[in-house]
Amino acid sequence: MKRYKQKNIYVSLAVSALFSVGAVQAEIEEITVTANKRTQSLQDVPITVSVTSAETIQQSSIVDLIDLQTAVPALRVNQLQNSAQTNFTIRGFGNGANNPGIEPSVLVVVDGVPRSRSSSSLADLPNIERIEVLSGPQSTLFGKNASAGVISITTKAPEEEMGGVVETTLGNYGSQIIKGTLTGSTGIENLTYRISASTNESDGYGTNLGTSADASDDTPLNNRDRSAVRAQLQWDAADDLTARFIYDKDKIDEVCCVTGPLFAGGATSINNGIVAGTFGPQDLGIRGFLQAEPNANPWDYQIYMNFEPTNVAENEGFSLHIEKDLGNMALTSITSDRNTEMQSNFDADFSAADLVKEQKLDYQFDTFTQEFRLTSTNESGVQWTAGLFYSDEDTVNDRTVIFGSEMNTYAELILSGGVPGQNTLDAFAGGADGAGDVFFVDGGGSQQELFNMNSETVSLFVNADIPLADNWTATVGLNKTHDEKTVTAEILIADEFSKLNLDAMAAATDNPALLDAKIAQFFPPFTDYPNDAEDGIFKSDDLTHTLRLTHDLSESTKVYASHSTGFKPISVNLSVNAVNSGMRSADEEYSENLEVGVKHTMDNGYINVAMFSQKIEGFQSNTFNGQAFELTNAGNQKHMGFELDMKQQVSEDWLVGLSAMYIDAEYLEYDKGPCDHVTDATNGFAVIFDEVKCDLRIPGNNLSDKGWRDRAGETPAGIHDWSANLNATYSFNVSDAVSSFLRLEYVYESEAAVVENVPSKPEAYVSNTNIPAVRSSKNFNMSMGFNHAPSGIEVMLWGRNLTNHQALLSAFPTTAAPGSYGGYPTAPKTYGLTARATF
Repeated sequence: MKRYKQKNIYVSLAVSALFSVGAVQAEIEEITVTANKRTQSLQDVPITVSVTSAETIQQSSIVDLIDLQTAVPALRVNQLQNSAQTNFTIRGFGNGANNPGIEPSVLVVVDGVPRSRSSSSLADLPNIERIEVLSGPQSTLFGKNASAGVISITTKAPEEEMGGVVETTLGNYGSQIIKGTLTGSTGIENLTYRISASTNESDGYGTNLGTSADASDDTPLNNRDRSAVRAQLQWDAADDLTARFIYDKDKIDEVCCVTGPLFAGGATSINNGIVAGTFGPQDLGIRGFLQAEPNANPWDYQIYMNFEPTNVAENEGFSLHIEKDLGNMALTSITSDRNTEMQSNFDADFSAADLVKEQKLDYQFDTFTQEFRLTSTNESGVQWTAGLFYSDEDTVNDRTVIFGSEMNTYAELILSGGVPGQNTLDAFAGGADGAGDVFFVDGGGSQQELFNMNSETVSLFVNADIPLADNWTATVGLNKTHDEKTVTAEILIADEFSKLNLDAMAAATDNPALLDAKIAQFFPPFTDYPNDAEDGIFKSDDLTHTLRLTHDLSESTKVYASHSTGFKPISVNLSVNAVNSGMRSADEEYSENLEVGVKHTMDNGYINVAMFSQKIEGFQSNTFNGQAFELTNAGNQKHMGFELDMKQQVSEDWLVGLSAMYIDAEYLEYDKGPCDHVTDATNGFAVIFDEVKCDLRIPGNNLSDKGWRDRAGETPAGIHDWSANLNATYSFNVSDAVSSFLRLEYVYESEAAVVENVPSKPEAYVSNTNIPAVRSSKNFNMSMGFNHAPSGIEVMLWGRNLTNHQALLSAFPTTAAPGSYGGYPTAPKTYGLTARATF
């Protein structure tokens, strides 16, 4: 384990000093935040907050939260097989994708309203005031699902004076974006409005080549087809009473995400043989070429799926915000009602073979929330906030997985180790010739996986800043949360092979090799619930806290030390793979953070540094093993490191910013971590890499493994040692009427493994070597804009990832193909022209 060295902090402070020496004292604007649910200066808030302003979002051509991660080193966003399957992580912690029963560890809040799932947070950003990323547990003020941090988005409110912005963007890959916002008075006294809308379309940089031999049938992947509208009314009813109503609706109708091969094992060769006609009567003139080239890689941005995937996500909701001044305190009420729906269908085997002809997902979330909050408004004495939060959410998950016409052939070859003519399926069906035809029939599979879940949550919270003597302040915060989920499951499986009791068969015949056939049991026997033994109710509650001591060394320097805890309730496995009561859910997730920081303000900028030691107990891990996602509690993790955030106006013309994070991460305990199974007699074609193989039952005996790997002492996947964003903006006047800027930005991430059960190091096998499953960033972004003040017209040239750096977002064991691996590539370079008119 690498040891965290405090000298890194000293280096950072020295960098700040270098920026300050000889600097022209041009002031920068004060940055306000609402991290403590009250409006404060960034430099007055003794927690780690990264703020991205509306100006930075425009100049960096940040379109959505996926783009935002380049500006915030602590934030990572991974989008997987469709847009709804997206993970947000802060300081290396976060989950919430690939199972609608898993709530996130990173909470997204828009204008004070929590978004319960990542799929409701992926639309293009609306008219933004600022985005705050709060690092570390924030459960005291934000309740459940903030055990790793919070992304808080504040949009622009209606204004009395009429005005607006119209913006259009043209870019490579056929990108076309149109945005607009209009605000002003309704004509009714004290009633103002704002209406914003946007569309975003592009051809995409990925291609599906597998539907037919006709190139005109190729379909795009990683395209954009989005629309959104947001309408607001604000009524300043009196000097002490304001009401704001917000309605929003957005739709995403696009196909994500392209994958590529990292290693093609024996199972992939079987798949290719089926497509080529080696194993069956296929017409080579039609399908023989529909497979990846031997040297294919994810950055070809090509995939072979035998039907066109679809993905549609829709969000709609409203919120009512009421602010009432009660004298020495203010009352805030936020009421919201939201609906999220997602339907998708994609080729789960990622190949041109007709193994799976349908893999439909239908998610629905109906969420009601209510928050009441009282906040002190006196300028001296104890500053406090107290409140009640309530949510009621109904979740529906309906999935089908239907076998194709070639699944029987494929399963036969997988179980026979790739050797044709073994009649392995016949043997499992009693031995008669052709008896195995009852397995994996065309149209069989999972006919219904219907889960309904109601989640009800109540939180009581209080937070107080208590002034002490000599510029010392103590902060005490408490949150009591109770969460209760009620779940029903109705499953219908038409798969005779999955009904086989392989454990009993192996014991009866004294043949443990039969257990290897579980690789083809995609839908093991499932018991519906509630039933006599299970009531389908999952309850969680916890008391979280924040304790902090802050000292003002001077008017410009503040130091603080804090201890905070976070809580995430039980996550329910709404999947057919949760076959029994022991697999229905993952227990609560608890986080703990010890942090020491300093905030220093100068006339021409600021520098903030925080050192942290953050632990999570029972991290809810959801890892794909090649057949299904396994939801488990991943023992204990500890992340130590620091965050640096600084901005300096080094001259009248140059503004320089540096944000950086260092993490030294380790599994303290994870005895049943993800892995890949060892080579055995039945599955002899599987390739096993030492880095990912499961622990053996008997040391040296590769014929049997435990099915897991003890990962204590290892570095968790997906966590970079170093992450940084260095940017510089040069502002100048072309003429009296035209101003201009040039923004340069470099985004760096050190290399890190993306998942635990896919090799991250090259390891030769026979004549083939795998592509390492690693992520890194060495991206250069640039923009240059010209603004004609008299007309309000601005044009901007921009480019992102101009270095065309290639890495992976994530990786996975290829579905139903033991020994093979695939990966999701990062986006290629993009560039374009944006024109904006302000009036």
